[in-house]
Amino acid sequence: EGKIDALTSQGRMQGWIAAVRRWSAMNGKHRRAGFPDRNAEYLFYQTLVGAWPLTVERALAYMEKSSREAKQHTNWTEPNAAYDEALKQFITASMDDGAFMADVGRFVSLLIAAGQINSLAQTLIKLTAPGVPDIYQGNELWDLSLVDPDNRRPVDFDLRLRLLAEVKKISAEAAWLRRDDGLPKLWLIQKALALRAGRPDLFGGGYEALIARGAKAQHLVAFLRGGLVVIVPRLTLGLNGGWEDTTLTLPPGNWRSEFCGETFSGSISPEACFKKFPVALLVRCE
Repeated sequence: EGKIDALTSQGRMQGWIAAVRRWSAMNGKHRRAGFPDRNAEYLFYQTLVGAWPLTVERALAYMEKSSREAKQHTNWTEPNAAYDEALKQFITASMDDGAFMADVGRFVSLLIAAGQINSLAQTLIKLTAPGVPDIYQGNELWDLSLVDPDNRRPVDFDLRLRLLAEVKKISAEAAWLRRDDGLPKLWLIQKALALRAGRPDLFGGGYEALIARGAKAQHLVAFLRGGLVVIVPRLTLGLNGGWEDTTLTLPPGNWRSEFCGETFSGSISPEACFKKFPVALLVRCE
């Protein structure tokens, strides 16, 4: 039926393996003389899922670059026309197959929310960890760009300027509701960099890991840096919607959420931190 089971913590890899095998069986009719090779076919499925939704033109350009630079069957200086054409035909025919593309779409739909939360978690850590935060130009919103040909695309600065004006006026909850626009990431960047510029004293020194306790402790990353506590989830799919008895003990004192305004102290649950926004940045109360 092509139905995709929910990716539980035990079944995530099995779900991916099953999907790849299913897609390979569906697309077997598009292969020519055993081409493309299985490594290229696997990369094609990874690329579709990672950069979804993907046009045929982008997929062809990316896979051509990847296959030629892999130098297994073709390369830039001595291209193998038969292999190149077989790869092109496979990608084009597969992406013209409505049943296959619908199946990929259903699979990706299970990953989108977790991917967005992962992006916010990585961005917050990057903005608060020791060192200089580096944001690649244009990556202020969700970005599913491929190395090639996407790295040559112009950045829509007008869009980013318009959204930046919006994020300065809205709450964390409102930003999260606009996640289809990529607004939560820009909102997070603006808030964290504004704090960094206004209170550089909070970002001094190194950092100290804070260890969570409980059934889902492995799904939490937290650290103390100067006057900040950073708390983000990890391996989000494995949470299956709940933190159970997991807790995190904060350093002594009261801590205010820079994003949502609540004040926390002592032992807290991740659910309390992430009630309005998926990641948390706490500032020590004066």
